[in-house]
Amino acid sequence: MQKKLKTFHLKGKARITAGLLLVLINTANPVFADPSDCKHIALQADKDAPYMYPPLAYVVEGEGRLYFYTAPSEKCQNKDVFVIPGDSLVNYSEYKKWLSVTYFRKDGKSYAGWILPERLKYTGTMGRTND
Repeated sequence: MQKKLKTFHLKGKARITAGLLLVLINTANPVFADPSDCKHIALQADKDAPYMYPPLAYVVEGEGRLYFYTAPSEKCQNKDVFVIPGDSLVNYSEYKKWLSVTYFRKDGKSYAGWILPERLKYTGTMGRTND
């Protein structure tokens, strides 16, 4: 014999409270990117990530655009900044699985951000070593 579940209807303040609770639960989900969350994550990563010396060099591989992130988090994608296959990047630090990189354009303008390394090929170090 199958047990029948009880159902109930909320009225008045209980209905409003339940609705607010659902809104809070849904907006706390990490799928939603709050720019202040990304700033907080970026500040924490900058504080905790060790600086690499000498910096490491990479070239972008694969197909299509590789987007930068404002912080080392999937929810902090910067849809305005990307590199393409063949572009070179300089890596200054690493935080968890993310790399802090800079792309230098031929005109001297640079773009910094965080990326995942799956589409990068290591090409060596930049500058002088301690040898």
